[in-house]
Amino acid sequence: MQDENMTFDYETNNLIALSLAGHFECVYLVDLETGRYIVFADNESVSNSEYPEGGDDFFADAKKNAGLFIHPDDLEFMVNLYSKDQMLLNLSENGVFT
Repeated sequence: MQDENMTFDYETNNLIALSLAGHFECVYLVDLETGRYIVFADNESVSNSEYPEGGDDFFADAKKNAGLFIHPDDLEFMVNLYSKDQMLLNLSENGVFT
């Protein structure tokens, strides 16, 4: 999804490239103020699957789509982690949310 309202600088592009090189299946770039997001995927199977390419409410979409990529035994636990407050706490403590 191309979104002309979300711009990327050199540092952001490098972070995305390094993350993908670190064998993540995909990277979500989220505007924490608006919830809008874009997904960067490093392989065709992810980018052509049911994973969303982006959207207007990352936090709602993450909960709604969790069943697409989370094992059923882990679903309840992971859905609780997808709250904005929990993600912000993780980001403040670790610098990333994985």
